[in-house]
Amino acid sequence: MKRPVIVAAVVAVGVLAAGAVGYAITLDRPGPSPEPDAAGSSSAPPRDTPSDAPSASGAASAPSGTPSDAAPTPSPAAAPTPDVAPASAPPPHEASPQPSADVTLSYLAWSPQAQHVEASGFSIPLDGGGTCALTLTKEGSPSVTVETPSIPDVTSTVCGGLTVPGERLSSGTWSAVLHYESATHSGKSSSVAVTVP
Repeated sequence: MKRPVIVAAVVAVGVLAAGAVGYAITLDRPGPSPEPDAAGSSSAPPRDTPSDAPSASGAASAPSGTPSDAAPTPSPAAAPTPDVAPASAPPPHEASPQPSADVTLSYLAWSPQAQHVEASGFSIPLDGGGTCALTLTKEGSPSVTVETPSIPDVTSTVCGGLTVPGERLSSGTWSAVLHYESATHSGKSSSVAVTVP
């Protein structure tokens, strides 16, 4: 009975030894490199695209605006309006010239007692409301004029009582003219000389 038991033990030891050797060989052998997982490689995150790179669609969609400083389109120049001469106003009504009056300087003299020049005259036709004026002129001296109202007479208008004070006259010969003027008539006499001492 002991012999079969010993044989079985020896066989079991040999089997265990062979298994140990095979396990050791298996550990020493380099294993095959793992193949990349297709799913893993496809799941790798995409490389970041620079955010500042202009996209083709962005460039295409950029509006082509008109520059703000473009010169404005000139408007057509307005045709010049021809100058129209204003209608000329009718000439003002000119007063009719006054009919001439026939004026005569009938008296002119120097009065030594009164120390003045005395003068009188008349105007034709008969008129009323006029003014008589005696004017004395001399070269190199200012002219002197005195006035008096006219006096209607029967057939003429009288200019009397005209006097020029001597202090207004220098010595020498003066020329005297009698003027008459009213709303309807006017005129003057011929020049008459008078000497002032």
